Amino acid sequence: NNNNNNNNNNNNNSKNDECKDKAAQVWKTIATAEGIEKDEILTKYKIPDGLRGTYLINGFGSARIGKKRLVHPFESHGFFKAITFEDDGSIRFRAKYINTPVRKLEKIFQRPLFRGAMSSVADMDNPMGNFMNMLSPTTRETANLAVRKWGDTEENKRLIVTCDNAPYYSLDKDTLETKGIETLDTKILEGKKMLAHTRVDSARQRLVAVSLDYLPVDQATEIHFYEFDSTGKLVSDRKYKTSPAVVFHDWMLTPNYYIVPAAEAVFDLSKIPDLLLGKSAATGVFALDGDAAAKVLLIPRDPTKEVIESQMSDNTHGVSFHFGPSYERTTEDGRVTSIILHLFVFDRYQFGDEMGFRLDEQDFAPTPWSLSNGGPKLQRWTISLNDDDDDDDNTATSMSCERLSDLKADMPTFHPDKDGLFCRYMYSVAGIREEGFFPFNALCKYDLGEPDKPVEIWPPGAANAVRSNNYEDWDGGPGVYAEPLFVPRRQSDDGDSTVHEEEVGMNEDDGFLLTTFHDAEAGTTTLEIFDAQKFSDGPIQQIPLGELMGWNVHSSFDPA
Repeated sequence: NNNNNNNNNNNNNSKNDECKDKAAQVWKTIATAEGIEKDEILTKYKIPDGLRGTYLINGFGSARIGKKRLVHPFESHGFFKAITFEDDGSIRFRAKYINTPVRKLEKIFQRPLFRGAMSSVADMDNPMGNFMNMLSPTTRETANLAVRKWGDTEENKRLIVTCDNAPYYSLDKDTLETKGIETLDTKILEGKKMLAHTRVDSARQRLVAVSLDYLPVDQATEIHFYEFDSTGKLVSDRKYKTSPAVVFHDWMLTPNYYIVPAAEAVFDLSKIPDLLLGKSAATGVFALDGDAAAKVLLIPRDPTKEVIESQMSDNTHGVSFHFGPSYERTTEDGRVTSIILHLFVFDRYQFGDEMGFRLDEQDFAPTPWSLSNGGPKLQRWTISLNDDDDDDDNTATSMSCERLSDLKADMPTFHPDKDGLFCRYMYSVAGIREEGFFPFNALCKYDLGEPDKPVEIWPPGAANAVRSNNYEDWDGGPGVYAEPLFVPRRQSDDGDSTVHEEEVGMNEDDGFLLTTFHDAEAGTTTLEIFDAQKFSDGPIQQIPLGELMGWNVHSSFDPA
């Protein structure tokens, strides 16, 4: 019996090792994939009725720069895709590299020349490598994470591509050629280190952006919000300096507030010399405060009102990088009484080895990194504001959290007109693996109106593994899913819509879910289209896009 048990344990350990190795193999294959630029028409695939417009996708080029050296995928060159569903039923597929000065130079020299925050141009364990790193800039302007099309006329429309801690870039709307740095015709954005994520106030037709300035000596972060009208004109801005320093990637907009998930960070000034001398990556200079309670900044859009800093009442720690639907609760006279946030939250997190990238080893090991941070899980945070009528500032708050799912998931999307408003349905990627969660290999649909309902999961193998807690028939799959984007069903030409006013909330999922599947084993990339209301039935159309491309990150849709 003991021998049988030992054999079973050995078999299980062997299977776990194979799954770990498979996750690493799949991710390394995708992270180093080199997409091919193209502009082609696809005619043999049926486009669903109600889906017209352009699916705009930003994402990674190869993490391999030249023949040998790897950079972090977050700092790879941007590879942009536009998939247009034409009125005549054809599909135009365009793919183009974002040609920033960083890419232009590195394409010529066939090696990394800019080390960025998470990469290096040479090994850091020898004097020559240190010297080369010391001479290289600590920023990589690659514009590879997100995309937003903005403007109310053809003359002022801009196709804007973004990444974190770098300027925006704009692309030609037809050729996708890189036009240069985009400042939306205002000097206030010149030289700013923007965040990738933008938000849209649909009611006021405002595009809202944010920049950050880290101040290590002051142990502070300066946050600057900008609001642009439908023509691209700057109509307001607000700056706020907070200490301790905070780090964030995504944020939320409501009718009254900019909402920041403020993970407190500490700069280690003693490590700055190593950074300057090329012995350390920039992420080694700071660390998140693992003992700090989760904190949210409520920055009023009205500049005359005071900023509210709210932290978790029971001192629970949590770090979030992406927001789902979030909204205000108000009284009949418009007074905000509470704010509801849906976020994917890490119980613990420290920077280093993101996505399993091992800088020193020049390799990928996603499972150990996944296990080190536990994975992001869906939570609902409720911020209760002071409802004392005598207190006009509403500065007293309490904050609580509730976990809504144990799935390790992230990168949520929802109805594009619902930034800062209640939205019943939400979609995300998920990591369904026996150990770890990255890379993401599944998709999810959530009903936030009935959070006790089981989360819908695709593909069936992943769903069955979760429901049975048995991974015998699910090894993680051959590839990776990109962020799923919800696209509302287009109104018919006579103006009628499937969604009627009295049905809003019930039919907020009347539309399509668009994503790409990157199959490392087959060496292909496929566009998958789901009927969002019948998500669990699987894709209603799968359209081959050709060779394996680097992972697609964030996307948006232009219905025009």
